[in-house]
Amino acid sequence: MNFRTLWIASFIMSSLIQISWAQENIPLVSTGIVEQWKSGDNHTLYCKVQSSHTFEISSHNNARLNWILPIGSQVAKGDVIAKQDNFYLDKEIAGLKLEISEAETEENYAKQENKRLQGVQNQLVSSSKRNDLARQSKQASLRKQQLNLRLTELEYRKTHLTLVSPNNAQIIDVKAQPGEFLADGQSIATLLPIDNKELSCEVPATLYRTKDALTNSSFILQSTHHVIELTRKSRVLHKDSQTLTIYLNVINEDSSSPLLMGERVQVTALLPAKNLAKVPLDALDIVDNQHFVWRINANNTINKIPVKIISNNDTYLVLQSILIANDQVVTFGKQGLKDNQTIATETKEVR
Repeated sequence: MNFRTLWIASFIMSSLIQISWAQENIPLVSTGIVEQWKSGDNHTLYCKVQSSHTFEISSHNNARLNWILPIGSQVAKGDVIAKQDNFYLDKEIAGLKLEISEAETEENYAKQENKRLQGVQNQLVSSSKRNDLARQSKQASLRKQQLNLRLTELEYRKTHLTLVSPNNAQIIDVKAQPGEFLADGQSIATLLPIDNKELSCEVPATLYRTKDALTNSSFILQSTHHVIELTRKSRVLHKDSQTLTIYLNVINEDSSSPLLMGERVQVTALLPAKNLAKVPLDALDIVDNQHFVWRINANNTINKIPVKIISNNDTYLVLQSILIANDQVVTFGKQGLKDNQTIATETKEVR
């Protein structure tokens, strides 16, 4: 028997089998294999590098601004950012010290007079005179204390005529110019700290709810594979995007490739999940917004299995369901299938 005869015989046999299946109303389907999914429920989050706070540099004095660094300057902790003129403050401190000396003189005079009169017989000095001296001594002492408090404040202000950076930062805004007379408390510059970086990430509200507000989740920065930790999360929904913002702290940033402020990065969120399986993309069936697959039983009957889509790509889906590894599911020929129906299978390799 030659090849042509064998091919014709095989074609006739296949046609007879299909006719027999059609007569018995047994649909012929292709199948795929369910695989175990060990990577958990993974989601990609889109994040931005930022600092948790900016820092405002403000004037401590009513004094003229002598000079200030320009916008964009990089400063280390302790670097001088701006200087104010000290002329008027020095004069105020000098005058205050004179007042303190005067108060000390009055206090000492009252104390010495009071001591001198203690040796004089009581009948020669009235009690009112003694009371006046005691009162003068007390008043001079209190005035001196008040003046010393004021002096301490002015000396503190003087040390802040030279304004320094409290941390490693970049100047992102300058709000006063050299020669300008500044008021006490007036903002001079805004600093952006560059050491304490964090990531702000948008999370869909549906994911936030279904994953119990990301409790027990872990996060990996995709560009460096650094593990990062969740520090806080917003409960305010963005109206347009229907997302919430979470904030992540980078642990042990790679010094050879530091993150830049404002940089856009991707983060993989590893969310706890059970009963996950990988199935061919073609296995999914959707009816009335309900997702399910057809599982093939040992006796070639099928059951509709509800599933929840966790993630997907071009060839497969990660589902949460009662499916287990090595289950068979229908991939092609799903039209018209019914629960507990008998089918005939034609295994098709799914890549």
